[in-house]
Amino acid sequence: MNNDNVVRVLKLNKKPDGHYAGLQTVLDLPTTSHGEIVFMDINCNGKFIMTGYADTQICLWSLKGNLLATIVTNVATLHCAKVSPCGRFVAASGFTPDVKVWEVNFEKSSGDFHSVERAFELKGHSAGIPCFAFSGDSTHMVSLSKDKTFRLYDINVEYKKKQDARLIQDAIWTTEDVDVTSTQVALSNDSRCIVIATKGNVSILSGVDGSVKAVIQSPLTGPIQKLMLDPSSGYIITIGGRLVRVFRNTIGYEITIATLKDKLTYATQDSISQRLQQQLEDTQKVLSACKYHLTA
Repeated sequence: MNNDNVVRVLKLNKKPDGHYAGLQTVLDLPTTSHGEIVFMDINCNGKFIMTGYADTQICLWSLKGNLLATIVTNVATLHCAKVSPCGRFVAASGFTPDVKVWEVNFEKSSGDFHSVERAFELKGHSAGIPCFAFSGDSTHMVSLSKDKTFRLYDINVEYKKKQDARLIQDAIWTTEDVDVTSTQVALSNDSRCIVIATKGNVSILSGVDGSVKAVIQSPLTGPIQKLMLDPSSGYIITIGGRLVRVFRNTIGYEITIATLKDKLTYATQDSISQRLQQQLEDTQKVLSACKYHLTA
């Protein structure tokens, strides 16, 4: 996405010896009447590109530039739009107090695009939702609201049988007014750790009890433009301007250790106890090997 409000698809070329030889422009996605492009994401399998627009509509495109579908979000103002890590879902949030999630379907035999269907909604907030995030395995989602709460959901449900996403945690994450433009959130793979960036600071919360475990004050010299966790959830990545700062997510390991210890006290079968004990020891080893620790 560049300053001309165009999404450009590029190909990474390889030399015969396997080394990369630079980028080659393949195509620009067609322009639309939906206004400025405010969000863009891509399916993990390369099946489609998502673009979100100022008029709150979302378009899905093939990598050949063909329009696959247009989604009318009905969120009044589009604050956030993402493709799930598994590539199966597209979600959007905005001025309305819910997150809307659609399933993108492809033919099993040919792999061709088939349809977009409403899957489920994340409900319960009393104000608009600036941002949300999927867990790495796409089984959980977290939403942040202007009502100053976060809500953590289990979305591994049979929504085609009208099952709703299951609420796991609901807690206040801030006492200050929420800045829609600067607030971002990331969710760990196990959904136990929630990382929030707002007003230049980063907070690390427990998805288990909802408490704030640590705050990183002003990790960058300016605003945080992108917040993310690496695929292992072991590192917190902050990006702003030309600066990238990476933090070891020791708080996430500490939350995991506390959760495993709690589960061990209730384990009644030897096989489960042994598995939990091994997981606990492995996590403790990783934590002890970290040179720098974040402290609450």
